[in-house]
Amino acid sequence: MMSVRHVGIVVKDMKKAIRFYGDILGLRIATDAQESGRYIGTVLGINNCSVRTVKMSCGSGSLVELLCYKAGSFKARRRDIRAPGYSHIAFTVDNINSIYRQLISRGIKFVSSPQISPDGKAKVAFCSDPEGNFIELVEQIK
Repeated sequence: MMSVRHVGIVVKDMKKAIRFYGDILGLRIATDAQESGRYIGTVLGINNCSVRTVKMSCGSGSLVELLCYKAGSFKARRRDIRAPGYSHIAFTVDNINSIYRQLISRGIKFVSSPQISPDGKAKVAFCSDPEGNFIELVEQIK
């Protein structure tokens, strides 16, 4: 059997990321560690690797892992959601309209307001985190 353990997201500003995923989306910090040395360098294939990892719990056993590397500089670019590779992370929420209003009031930009899916089984909205990663919020309609 296989299951998704966590989703890793590289961030430039850990404080902003924790504020977004924790304070705004409501995830809780499960672990916060500074990793360096031979093991992490070998596993990631990065010489002299040093990375802060903050694992945030979604409450259902799933985790979002935020990674902030100490060395190296990479220019961030705005991804198009249609680009090959990982496109977004989706969270199931209870009241998307309320969450949408709360996030808008905190300056979070959305692609659109919540929309009901064609099959009528979900209400969905996409926004972005501080690094420009797409976040899908989904409320299942009963």
